Amino acid sequence: MWEKIRELAFSWKYQTLLKAGKTLDVRIFNNVIDFSYVQLYFLHWLIIAHSLYERLAMDDEHLNEDVLKDFIRIEAYLYCESIRKENKKYQKESEKNEIDENHPESFEFVFLKPRN
Repeated sequence: MWEKIRELAFSWKYQTLLKAGKTLDVRIFNNVIDFSYVQLYFLHWLIIAHSLYERLAMDDEHLNEDVLKDFIRIEAYLYCESIRKENKKYQKESEKNEIDENHPESFEFVFLKPRN
């Protein structure tokens, strides 16, 4: 059942309804609140599918249509993307903490009170 729900989320029909729902008053479900677990699972994968299709359209070097045909490869791609984001975040933090020796304004000076 869960794989069928994912297949529906990746279908062009529901991707079109998602896109139309942003501009028109189109609803996928009869209810607008109190979603069931199955509905939330579907919406979760619908949004992931939408994000992946956008990345594919922007020529993401790690994503192609073959990946989108296999859910194991989709999950592997999503996992690798999360690792890449963590690495970029770590790299930015470490670059921020590095002192540039060529630019003295990047040094911090701490003045201590002299001892009596």
